Amino acid sequence: MRRKNNLFFSIKWKALLLFGLLLSITHAIQYGTSYKQITEQFERQHHQEQQYQLSIVKALIGQSARLIEQIAELNTTQRSNTPTQFEEQAIKAITQQWGSLQTNWGLVSISFYNQESQLKALWGSNVTAVIPNEDLTNVLRLEKPSYKLFCQIQCYQIVYIPVLADSIGEQNALFVFVRSLADIIITFKEATRTDIAILSRSSTTEDNEYGPLNIVASTNPYKLKQLLTNFYKAHPEQNLADTNGSHLDLGQQQFSLRLFNLVEPSHSNSPQLLIATDLSEDYLLIEQSKKEALYAILLALIASVVILLPILLKATHRLITVSNALPALSKGNFHQARVYLQQTRRHKYKTQDELVTLEQSATMVIDQLEKGSQLIREKEQNLVWLADHDSLTKLFNRRRFQLEFEQQLKISQRYRSNGAILYLDLDQFKYINDTSGHGAGDLLLKQVAETIQQTIRSSDILARLGGDEFALLLPNIDAHGATQFAQKIIEKLRLMRFEYNGTQHNISASIGIAMFPEYGLTVQNFMSNADIAMYQAKESGRSKSHLYSQKEQTKELLKTRILWKEKIEAALADKRLCLHFQPILDIKTNQISHAEALVRMIDLDGEIIMPNSFIPIAEQSGLINQIDLAVLQLAFETLRFLQTQNNPLKLSINLSGKAFNNTLLISTLKEGLKQQDIDAKKLIIEVTETTAVANINTAVNLMNDIKETGAKFALDDFGVGYASFFYLRQLPVDYIKIDGSFIQTLEKHKEDQVFVKAVSEISQLSGLKTIAEFVENQTILDLLASYNIDYAQGYHIAKPSATLPNNKLILSH
Repeated sequence: MRRKNNLFFSIKWKALLLFGLLLSITHAIQYGTSYKQITEQFERQHHQEQQYQLSIVKALIGQSARLIEQIAELNTTQRSNTPTQFEEQAIKAITQQWGSLQTNWGLVSISFYNQESQLKALWGSNVTAVIPNEDLTNVLRLEKPSYKLFCQIQCYQIVYIPVLADSIGEQNALFVFVRSLADIIITFKEATRTDIAILSRSSTTEDNEYGPLNIVASTNPYKLKQLLTNFYKAHPEQNLADTNGSHLDLGQQQFSLRLFNLVEPSHSNSPQLLIATDLSEDYLLIEQSKKEALYAILLALIASVVILLPILLKATHRLITVSNALPALSKGNFHQARVYLQQTRRHKYKTQDELVTLEQSATMVIDQLEKGSQLIREKEQNLVWLADHDSLTKLFNRRRFQLEFEQQLKISQRYRSNGAILYLDLDQFKYINDTSGHGAGDLLLKQVAETIQQTIRSSDILARLGGDEFALLLPNIDAHGATQFAQKIIEKLRLMRFEYNGTQHNISASIGIAMFPEYGLTVQNFMSNADIAMYQAKESGRSKSHLYSQKEQTKELLKTRILWKEKIEAALADKRLCLHFQPILDIKTNQISHAEALVRMIDLDGEIIMPNSFIPIAEQSGLINQIDLAVLQLAFETLRFLQTQNNPLKLSINLSGKAFNNTLLISTLKEGLKQQDIDAKKLIIEVTETTAVANINTAVNLMNDIKETGAKFALDDFGVGYASFFYLRQLPVDYIKIDGSFIQTLEKHKEDQVFVKAVSEISQLSGLKTIAEFVENQTILDLLASYNIDYAQGYHIAKPSATLPNNKLILSH
């Protein structure tokens, strides 16, 4: 059956559809928000307009009162000597003007009262019933005009105007003008074209058909009554006065109703103003705006799609170009990655956008990765040089010397040529170092290196092994020649004058000589022989050399080896191996992170035997694998104990170089973790750099098998072995332990500082944690912290102890 291909749906169409959907949602939100804003703005404007209309009504009422005051002043300006004369003159003046006042100003009545609030004259309708006596008394007492509204069946404006009734100002009189509000309502209607009504609360206990209010004055009684009736039919339980207004339909028209108090402060009988605004045209405009906005949104959506399609086509092409550069980038082919990106640069873009930013960022990433790769290569080269050379004297170090010795040994064995290795140790170097300082010691070592370098042949190899020890490899030389050469060096050093700070020191050295090749012996054997010969030379006195003789050592060494082998076998059988623990400090938190478990052997008399006394014999006699398994079992017991104590402390153990060939190691490890229910993440296994790199393929396979259980790996003695990050990247380690030879005198040697900083920087780039060994003072610890080293171990932190440290222990130095 033919298999159908999956439907291909380009990202540009997905992006277009998604963008269209998002654009539609955005426009919908924008449309809703815009409509809401228009509606809210309309309501605000309508509310402001109603407030403005209310202010007009109140202004017209106030203006009416002021006009009446002016009328009163015009007709009562005369003064008389007596109140009686004033009354007669005032009554006569008002009577003469009453006709025009009633016609022109719409006055309903005028009342005249004397000082005792007695009615003296009345013009027009008798509405004195609506004039409270207390109002008369208050106005006469305060001698200040005032007005009020009275609305029940009809609505009147009552204006009180006090006047002086005699020439000396001791007697007052009062005019009360009553005017209908009808003229004011008509004036408002003409000015605003808005219908209003003045309402009073119904005097009956039952509401009428349009609620609890009576219309006492109105510009359009029928329409306003109909609107009120409709409101109370729709909201029978609601009072219009308790709302902020209501919108009602009346036929094809839409109105807004709102009640306002005409008098402040208001009371239960206060008249209220009803404003009925015709909103029909406004609603039509809003609906028209909605339609126009909707059409504009649809048009914008179509236009966006038409415009976006070619942009997306071009953008996806540029994205494909950038994505094509990534595989080349992952392979480290930076040039090919740039070639891909240059295809997008053929077009110059006048503006900056995300794709241009992406292309620039990709270019920047390429540049940074290339610089980072170059930096790592440079630092690796620097590390390789530092790992091969002594930073003080610039000579080869122990590791490089051993490599060169191995090569020369193979050549000598192949061509059957003799050679010699010389071990040189300065006499009384410690005395010079202690009396004149470390600066003097360093300067002496440099001058000694230069002196010997000038003495040896171009084919000879000189190295500083550490401290004041030097090694010299002399190919193609016999024993007699080697002895004479040693004496030549001794003489050169004896003649050397070393002066420091005004103090002159005599220099001498002891040299041990070992000849090679010899069947069955390795580089370590020859170096050990030369070391033994050097100590015998020292025992003979200063400025002496000694040639190693196999006859001097064979019997004693064999006897010692057999004795130690028996001791180790007995200790394994009696389970007299134990662990001592040295805490490892987390420099950033200043707390103990984990501890290194160091194997010790307990002698029959209870004495603790250090590993350097029995491990070399165990390796030579084939017992080292049993020790590895015993240490692993002790570590399991310790981790199990820590778990029962809820102590999160991690534990690191050392495995020998033979562990990579131990077939029982993996099975013992997995079975022990499973049987004792141990968290493998708490176990760190340390292997030396030299051992791991020397058996790189076997080491990688073993490490990967062990790391599957969750255990971690640390690369020990880093810097004195095959220090290369080429190898380090192949080894699945989690920690790098910088060899103590770089740490012990870190504060004194600039070269060691450069090396440690370089290891720290590259470890951070590689995602590895760093541990510094042999931290012996606070100055070194502070330097390590400034270099961003993660962990510190040494006597300054704590000495090894049979007692497990508490993980909460904080360094208190």
